[in-house]
Amino acid sequence: MHRVATEAGHRLVRALNARAFDWRVAGRPANPLRILHDLIEERATGIDPRVPREYLGVLGAAARGTDLTTLQAPVFAARYGANRQRAHERRARGLPVDPHTPDGDTWAMTVPNLPLVDFGPNAVDSGYVRRPGPLLAIYCVKGKTALREVFTSPNFDRGVVPYHVLAQAIGTPSIKATDEAQGAGLFAGRMQKNATWRDDRRLSLRLVGARALDDLVPGMVAALDEVVAEIDAFIDAHPEQPIDGSVLMSRIAFRMILRAAFGPVHDARFDRMGEELRDALREVLRYFATARYFLDSRGMMEELAVAKRIFAELGARIRALHAEGALTPAQLEIPLLRYVLFGGDGDGPPDPPSDDRLYALLVPILFGGHETTGYTLAWVLYHLGLDPTLERRYLDELAAFRAERPGEVARPAFIEERPVQQALLYEIGRRYPPVVAAARTSTAAGEVGPDPDSGIGAFAYPAGALFLAEITAVHHDPERYPEPYTVDIDRWLRGTEALSRAEAGRQVRARYNAAEKGFDYILFGAGPAKCLGQAFNQLECNLILDALLERYRFELVHPERPVRPTRAAISGPEPGSIAVRIRRRRP
Repeated sequence: MHRVATEAGHRLVRALNARAFDWRVAGRPANPLRILHDLIEERATGIDPRVPREYLGVLGAAARGTDLTTLQAPVFAARYGANRQRAHERRARGLPVDPHTPDGDTWAMTVPNLPLVDFGPNAVDSGYVRRPGPLLAIYCVKGKTALREVFTSPNFDRGVVPYHVLAQAIGTPSIKATDEAQGAGLFAGRMQKNATWRDDRRLSLRLVGARALDDLVPGMVAALDEVVAEIDAFIDAHPEQPIDGSVLMSRIAFRMILRAAFGPVHDARFDRMGEELRDALREVLRYFATARYFLDSRGMMEELAVAKRIFAELGARIRALHAEGALTPAQLEIPLLRYVLFGGDGDGPPDPPSDDRLYALLVPILFGGHETTGYTLAWVLYHLGLDPTLERRYLDELAAFRAERPGEVARPAFIEERPVQQALLYEIGRRYPPVVAAARTSTAAGEVGPDPDSGIGAFAYPAGALFLAEITAVHHDPERYPEPYTVDIDRWLRGTEALSRAEAGRQVRARYNAAEKGFDYILFGAGPAKCLGQAFNQLECNLILDALLERYRFELVHPERPVRPTRAAISGPEPGSIAVRIRRRRP
């Protein structure tokens, strides 16, 4: 019913915004209802009247949910994209162009400017302030100039939407917001004038940044040894039983993160608490994804209290194991584990963090990393199951790597020796980004300049407008990626056939870096808040795929059925849609 209702709402909005109602006289708008609608929006929000608009945007937002930008972007691209070609032709002939001509990469709408949700006495003081006025202007952007402005300009920061709510899930209640700090840091707090954000970022770089990865590998390899043993036991007991590939990959990814953080902890209670924490956090995320907090903020806080209690128990168990002498010297060198036990920056005296502070810093690493990684790996299983040639290319490269580096794993130092593996992960991330859009708020009025290639697409924006950087729309833009809905790893590999693996890997990496720099690939964001877990994510995927694919074949139960992404805050395959049977590979 929900799918039917949202599809009906989406179709209604499409109809109301159809060209049939775009009446014009002498090139100027003539539909009186649209003229009145535009005047109200412009006076209430200061939205640029030259930017293409979606009418009844609130209905469209409710119908599309997290597909807010993904479904509508092609509509505006089709309607205004021809302006780019005309601009190119005029410039080629030396004629001027109006820089504010719409180019299809930006569109806007307004929604009711709702009051902040009151989350009760245990709420995090987010420090965000609701913009005055009855309406909130929303700009949806996918052009390179606008993306660079949104991600890197000091005119943009995190704002009340959606970060006031997200701060409740991963903030620190004991920190009171001031002009210089907020209760939320790295994952939900503002980036400017926020000491909590600066401290979190510096500490997170030390704990899970690229330089820390080699220290995390032993725990991750130990987790994979456990996973392989469990899969072998499952195959022996249930040789024909299908399982949900998405659930399997998410569980493996979460086990990997736990072991990366705490090493090979041989404690059944610890693993059980980890699974309970994962389930509790998913309940909190459902409130966030479905906006249930508007109707039941108390329910969200109750679920959050459960997650915090389990996390505190997990931390207490780690400290108890340390007191019992059950942690090895190697474990005590793991950066994340040392921080749990001793705190500090590694420079000064021990200063163990509170449970609330630990929760705010580590839970997003534990949970966000496993959800996004698990979904990425599930999509990999799906496409390898559909394409035996692709699977063989991966396995041949893996065999060559094993032969040249016996006993080694695909740690960061060897990433360029795995061009097929790199290209596969880049392409899956392009085709199936788990987060469809990144949100920023303009802290001051300003203007985005025109696209330097076409000379058009410029627009102004007011202070307090919500900007959605359309990650999925960028990754599915046919001008950036021909046949964007096809998974084609050769987008990254073309022209490398005659090169050595290392040379090919460097070429693949260079193309990826160029795509990020040019705002053609924004899976991990950009600018000061670019995801710190990017390198960890790649390492985790590399290790899991190598360990599993050389031992097992994941046979799709229903290869004929298309698999669609969910409409959720973190989007993955629909539950149960990637059913697989696990077969051992012959030696």
